[in-house]
Amino acid sequence: MISIKVEPLEQAFQDSRDTGLAEEHYYEVCEHRDKIKFQMAWGYFLDLEKKGASFICVVRNDGRMVGYALFTFHTTLKSGDLPAADCFALFLDQKYRGKGISKQLIEVCEDFIYQQGVRQIFWPVRPQRNYGWMLEEAGYFISDIIYTKYLERN
Repeated sequence: MISIKVEPLEQAFQDSRDTGLAEEHYYEVCEHRDKIKFQMAWGYFLDLEKKGASFICVVRNDGRMVGYALFTFHTTLKSGDLPAADCFALFLDQKYRGKGISKQLIEVCEDFIYQQGVRQIFWPVRPQRNYGWMLEEAGYFISDIIYTKYLERN
């Protein structure tokens, strides 16, 4: 049975299999995985969560985590005085893709974000895992293209 809900971050990754899911996500999308070792740096997000500036929405199948969306709240030049929500990480186990679960996850996230008084959401999309078509179906549009570089100095 699939469930999708916002959970406290400490609760979300209690099971070591859940940590494995986060590591799978990292190696699927990280452009610099040959230079940056995977580590669960949840302290940063736990601190933000305590301040009401972060949340995680978790997808579970019979209690086991199979996906999540991790957000931060902040203000930007585009959002003015109103906070915006930025999806830091979105992942769904490959076995659960293509079944409408991601769309449900987006809707649950939108509902929670709206309840927090936030009206603008940013979803960074990686070219190698482009789910922009799904966001466009949900009413989103392209607003930015982000470039990345790993800085090294000799």
